[in-house]
Amino acid sequence: MLGRFAPEIRTQTLFRDDFVGAVRVGHPLLAVPITPEQYAACRHVASSRRGTFTGPVDAALAALGLIRDVVVVVPAFSDALRIATRSDLVALVPRSCVTGDKAGSAPGIEGIAMFELPVATTGIAISVMWHPRMDADAGHRLPVVGGRYTQVANEHGGKSLIFRALVDCGKWD
Repeated sequence: MLGRFAPEIRTQTLFRDDFVGAVRVGHPLLAVPITPEQYAACRHVASSRRGTFTGPVDAALAALGLIRDVVVVVPAFSDALRIATRSDLVALVPRSCVTGDKAGSAPGIEGIAMFELPVATTGIAISVMWHPRMDADAGHRLPVVGGRYTQVANEHGGKSLIFRALVDCGKWD
């Protein structure tokens, strides 16, 4: 979770995810084994609600003396994927943005090829947060099985409603 919140705020981790690279099908980067040097040499699109040009991959690249060239910053992962499908820019996104549900049951996004990053990055936790006064709200009564939230599919490719709301990887137009 980002930032600090009032102590009464309740949180529940829905699932954990990791980052992958995403490029358009036919991107030149896919023609060779992807090394940290080749990855950093590409031009990148970053996703940041705060407008920052660095992300989780930059520290790992810096440890190798490398810097990636971020030329565009957008507010949502879905925007980064749209740009990647129409250009040679490389997007850094959570794996579940490309595969759908964390379990990978939803089909991938047409025109996007996913690849493992050539450097290690820390994972992320996708969580839901609410104030206790909202406990009775129907939107907070999510199905729970064995203490874990179950996947809630919708009509848009089987992607989780929860995931779409929290990470902005909604219906692909």
